[in-house]
Amino acid sequence: MKKNYFCLGFILLFLFSCNVKAQDNCDLSGFVTFSKTEWSADADGNNAGTVRDIYFLQAFPQGLTVGGTFTIKLTSSKSVAAFLRRDDTPGKLTKNYTDPAATESGLLGVNMVALQLNISADGLSPVKKPFKLIELVITQGIFQGKSVAEFFTLANSALGGSAISGSGFSYSDLSDAAASINANFNNGKVNNGFLACPDNAPALKASLGDKVWKDDNDNGIQDAGETGFPDIKVELHDCTGMLIRESKTDSEGRYLFTDVTKGNYFVKIILPDGYIAGKLNQGQDDAADSDIKSDGQTDCFTFEASADNNSIDAALVKADGADIQVSNTADKTHIQCGDSFTFTVSAKNAGSLKANSVVVSDILPQGTVYVNSSATFGTYNPATGEWAIGSLDAGQSAALTINLKSDCTNLNGNSPDLGAAEGFNVFVLENMNHPYSIAQGKVAVGGDASLTGYSVGENITAENSDVLIVGGNLTFTSGTVKNGNVVCGGTTNLPQPAVSITGGTLKQGRPIDFVAAKAYLRNFSIALNGKIANGTAQPQWGGLTLKGSDPALNVFNVAGSEFSGAMYFIINVPDGSSVLINVNGLNLTWNGGMSLVGAPQNKVIYNFSQAQTLKIQGVDIKGSILAPFAAAEFQSGIVNGQLIVKSISGSGQFNNVLWDADIAEPGNTSEDQTYTSTASLSICEPADINPGNNSASVTVYTGDASRVDEVSLPENFTLEQNYPNPFNPSTTIGFSLPEAGKYSLKVFNMLGQEISTLLNRELSPGYHKVTFNAFAMPSGVYIYRLSGNNVMLIRKMMLSK
Repeated sequence: MKKNYFCLGFILLFLFSCNVKAQDNCDLSGFVTFSKTEWSADADGNNAGTVRDIYFLQAFPQGLTVGGTFTIKLTSSKSVAAFLRRDDTPGKLTKNYTDPAATESGLLGVNMVALQLNISADGLSPVKKPFKLIELVITQGIFQGKSVAEFFTLANSALGGSAISGSGFSYSDLSDAAASINANFNNGKVNNGFLACPDNAPALKASLGDKVWKDDNDNGIQDAGETGFPDIKVELHDCTGMLIRESKTDSEGRYLFTDVTKGNYFVKIILPDGYIAGKLNQGQDDAADSDIKSDGQTDCFTFEASADNNSIDAALVKADGADIQVSNTADKTHIQCGDSFTFTVSAKNAGSLKANSVVVSDILPQGTVYVNSSATFGTYNPATGEWAIGSLDAGQSAALTINLKSDCTNLNGNSPDLGAAEGFNVFVLENMNHPYSIAQGKVAVGGDASLTGYSVGENITAENSDVLIVGGNLTFTSGTVKNGNVVCGGTTNLPQPAVSITGGTLKQGRPIDFVAAKAYLRNFSIALNGKIANGTAQPQWGGLTLKGSDPALNVFNVAGSEFSGAMYFIINVPDGSSVLINVNGLNLTWNGGMSLVGAPQNKVIYNFSQAQTLKIQGVDIKGSILAPFAAAEFQSGIVNGQLIVKSISGSGQFNNVLWDADIAEPGNTSEDQTYTSTASLSICEPADINPGNNSASVTVYTGDASRVDEVSLPENFTLEQNYPNPFNPSTTIGFSLPEAGKYSLKVFNMLGQEISTLLNRELSPGYHKVTFNAFAMPSGVYIYRLSGNNVMLIRKMMLSK
């Protein structure tokens, strides 16, 4: 799916209730426009300023330009907002401008910029309407009868310097008409009557859809007994890649898009984890074969809307591959300072193929002393936190026990930092191939670096520090390094005339231990991913809205499929608070726009603890990125923060905003601590087909346990309501055991089918907690059951994606 442009229509639907009243046969219910004042507002998460910030970079990658012979060019959302706040006398341009505060065109230039925003927004909108805004016709005044497109061409030419003498209208007339168009639909809530449909006739509409099914025998044809696949996301796009509408399959796997107008479209099925597209176009019956290619999309087709098309179906086949299920438990729930305890990490290959080179990471919690460990397969390195398992056959399991001792003198309430990456705008653990770009701050590369047309260090304080550090070989063909030294551990083509180094010198050396940095940062990323979410991540209308209310730290969990599919990203939290966004998934893409309300950029971090690849294109990212396992492809856009990745290619820009957030657990004392172990799959060959079960966490508490339960043994069996509930995608389940024994905690759907076994082993008496991650499961009500010695307790929980 192409996502070069932000699907404005979806966020407009989210931000505003579009209740424009239809005129006669002319349906204007889908139109939204904003006045120049509304477009100029500062973003607050639910206004036109938010829309402007989110989609500007995608809609106008070369800048927004109005005019003719002479033009006004605005290169950023901020420049647009500043320009739209002028109210001078309308006139024409006499020269070219770039990011001006004002021009001699006055209010005409301002209203034409606002009109360009409205036209572009409507053109990018996936909301299907009988006509585009530019096709609507002016109903009043001296421009009556002209379409918006005709008026825009006329006004743009006049703005750009063309003579209007003898035309019968003035610059003020043009400015007033543009303002009337901009205000006509008033946030999509009313219709002021300045515009009407060109023919006052509704468009012909019909329905299209069919079924998504599990192709058990992989023959590409719906056979008797093969069931539909429920709750699968289905998207309708036009043939430019623009998202028109989205839906989900019902309990029988069927989906339907109604009231679709004539046009050229394709359907895209969002493939669930562990499944691939089946065989395409098998047999002669189009109503029974599969129509999707390997990427989940159909070919582009012409829809006449003269009759329904209910033959666009999709076969999904269970993917062959490795599926490493990771679990993590503790032998005790509550301990005292100085007590010993044990974490047990298990890894099972639930897939159909052998898994090779399996590595599971388990960071040792701060405030613990490592005693020893043992593993059924492989070895554990406490310094790096990596358990190198090796190979696991299909169905085979491995276990690791880690024996620790609590150390209450080492408090876990201190705010962690980025270790060796602290202070670096860009920190790459392996190789960097990133030509024609800018890194305003310091850059460190563990492997080889290839740079052309590159600028480093222009926005740091001149202090003769090491500004560009390359642990391997450096090829630097042209560019500048300012305010410090270039340090190379291998060979380099420097010095050469096309590369200037100011404020420093070229040196040989390896001042950073990148091996240790890799271990630290990967463990740190995994640990951050174990933090419990206290904010909501709501996917709506093609985008993601993150809302938090904590004045100190807002933590969000985001599913990788929702992240990669989001056409926009809104973060709305209290002013000055910190933000941690944990994004799960192996292969991720980041396109579209984003808006940040409340938190400053230096207090926001996006943590990708599972990602193996991360593709970024055309995004103005506000905050820092921690993705130490990922090969990043950063083709275009801006990161206003630090970037920490395994490797990087592309030409995106880095603005020197250093992460400075407090993400510590609050309220810990030497008598009141938590020790959380988070185990997560790091490496698997072939790639794991189900990333939703690749990590697990368990927590041990010290001292005053009144936050969760009494230290004394419980008198009765209890199964607590999960928290949070509803949840997405993870939740915590607590239960109490008055006696030791073998217990199981399982999850079932409402049909009584077992979905997941969270634990099934010997447990000691006391209070226990288990984290359930429903990353790959559809929304709905589920049952969880605790059973064992003399107990069977059941509760319900709701997954809401």
